[in-house]
Amino acid sequence: MAWVFIGLLVFFVGAAAFTAIISPVRQNVGAIVNNQKVTKSYVGVDGFNTTDDGVTFDSIDVPGGPADKAGLVGGDIIKKFDGHDIRDEDQMDELMKKTPIGKTVEVEYLRDGVKKTTKLTTISLEEFRRLEREFEKR
Repeated sequence: MAWVFIGLLVFFVGAAAFTAIISPVRQNVGAIVNNQKVTKSYVGVDGFNTTDDGVTFDSIDVPGGPADKAGLVGGDIIKKFDGHDIRDEDQMDELMKKTPIGKTVEVEYLRDGVKKTTKLTTISLEEFRRLEREFEKR
């Protein structure tokens, strides 16, 4: 019985060590493509969630951010972003990586079942953090 306990202990310690090594590597893989760092654009929302009709978000992260300036509010369902039909949050994340910082895009969305369109200009992570700091000072 002691050998079973020792075997399980070794297994779990090994799994923890493996996870500690692989987790940071996995996070960096998404940030580097062909030895180039991927710069992601931001729209200033708390993250996207997949819905039947596209993606939605719960709230605007910072006042004065791109989504706020574009007139978007939590609960809006984004159907198209820069001419691309939106299916899920993974696709939206990929589009944020491919969209240049500072690009103005057309966003088609649903609010209370009504289709609307707006223009949104993406920002960098640095600009997003600056807006967060300004908001926290208030």
